[in-house]
Amino acid sequence: MSIYRDLFSSEGSELYVKPISLYFPPEQISNLTFADCVLAAHNRNELCIGVIISARVQDKNQSFSIDFIASLDNQLNLTLDDGLITLAEDET
Repeated sequence: MSIYRDLFSSEGSELYVKPISLYFPPEQISNLTFADCVLAAHNRNELCIGVIISARVQDKNQSFSIDFIASLDNQLNLTLDDGLITLAEDET
């Protein structure tokens, strides 16, 4: 319930799509799991709820690139064009 209160309050967190480069150096992004993304967001006091994979943005069969709440051990093949969907207090 506290998450909903935070989301719907005027001073609470908001949903953002943030570039993967805010969380990982380029040499690490090709071999990550969703758990790695959750931990990286947590280290910035954010909550990662999904990823945007730019290579699939036009594919309706792949949810137009959005992967919400994946299995933590889900291996991701990310690039610098991809991003994390986060709940955060600001977009930086």
